Amino acid sequence: MGSQLAKKILESGNRVIFVGRQKRGENYQNRIREQYKSYDANLTETLEVDLEVIDSNDLINKIVSISSKLDGIWHLAANLSFKDSDRNQVFAANKNSTSTIIKVAKKFNTTLYHTSTAYVHGRGSGTSMEEFNLKPKYFNNPYEESKYEAEQLIKNSTDLKYVIFRPSILYDRHGEYITNFGYYSFLIALFKFKKSLNLKMGTAIFFPLPFLYYKKSYLNLMPLDVAINWMYEISEDEKSVGLIFHICNPSPFLIRDIFKQTFKVFNLIMPIVGVPKTLAYIYFTLINVTAKIITPLKPIALRIHHFKWYLLEHVYYNMSNTRNFIKNDIDTHFLASKDHIFEVASAVVCKLELYKKK
Repeated sequence: MGSQLAKKILESGNRVIFVGRQKRGENYQNRIREQYKSYDANLTETLEVDLEVIDSNDLINKIVSISSKLDGIWHLAANLSFKDSDRNQVFAANKNSTSTIIKVAKKFNTTLYHTSTAYVHGRGSGTSMEEFNLKPKYFNNPYEESKYEAEQLIKNSTDLKYVIFRPSILYDRHGEYITNFGYYSFLIALFKFKKSLNLKMGTAIFFPLPFLYYKKSYLNLMPLDVAINWMYEISEDEKSVGLIFHICNPSPFLIRDIFKQTFKVFNLIMPIVGVPKTLAYIYFTLINVTAKIITPLKPIALRIHHFKWYLLEHVYYNMSNTRNFIKNDIDTHFLASKDHIFEVASAVVCKLELYKKK
């Protein structure tokens, strides 16, 4: 999201100071230059720092050396891991860095545009409002909890101008970009599963046992390009300061349709049966146990383990603020074809095939 949003900001004629750290041994400046080489170099500056550990005053001094004034700060850095073993790293990236950025925003007296997540409500169903939540009894993973805590830092900061965006599960509806998170992680797991059996994608696999799912569940997949356009449009309106916006799909996909179309891409032939929540929970648990015996199932079981509560609960996201600030009817962005998920998944699999050949 960060890289695509930055392109939107640059295309609007704004100057951007990128703040980040090196990745896989490549320094940050080189990464930015390569990623934005088609844009005016005079519009980009880079600061290679680690937001998890840098002192806020040091960061402020580094920014001042480039510019004495900021029109806004977009904070999108995050650790997306759901693993309990990564808890410390997740909190360092998602909470500690937010604390540092808050101090910078207050020093420059500018607005902080903070990217949170729609899932700060934690485990449970019902309606999530565009307001600060009471702390839920349970979180599904440290990522959700860290994002909740980051929001609380913003809530409790005096004299801070802020806008909070809460996107749901992002995906590229054109199949151009791939990440290891969200829906893509299921596609990658299924891809690895089939390759582990030395089967081509077109080869059919028959499973006599049914795939069970909670019959009333949905998955809120949000198109990346729509999310970016909404966030940028909202940021342009000064009245958005102090508000929270759900960047979610008002017409989420049924879990049944997602799995049906995804299995079709991989030519996995098995019955898909909707069942009560308790039975679906038991089924997902059994998959996790079975994977310890049948190794090829491990990547799939791991994803189901991390995402099971997203498959077992359905939350309605109130989007009153978002609807009020987006000029066009937001529902027109979600008139997808009935085979939309199949088309997206097919494009991703084609890219995975190319990567494997390389």
